[in-house]
Amino acid sequence: MAATKSRRWSDLSPRSRAALIAGAAVQFALLGAALADLRRRSPEEVNGPRKLWVAVSFINFVGPLAYFVLGRRRPPRPIG
Repeated sequence: MAATKSRRWSDLSPRSRAALIAGAAVQFALLGAALADLRRRSPEEVNGPRKLWVAVSFINFVGPLAYFVLGRRRPPRPIG
């Protein structure tokens, strides 16, 4: 197996740097939104333990997206 040379920031092209910065900005925005939503919701509005969802939210893009899809309880829709 060949050894992989680590790339440094200075080795990246301007386009790669911009993509990395944009990805990090999206990640931090998702994390912030998930944590803010968890703070404002009551425990009855969250599926499962809140501390678990806080921990899961720190898993790259997957954690916050999983919280928004699976972690929030939605109010029942009125019939009629």
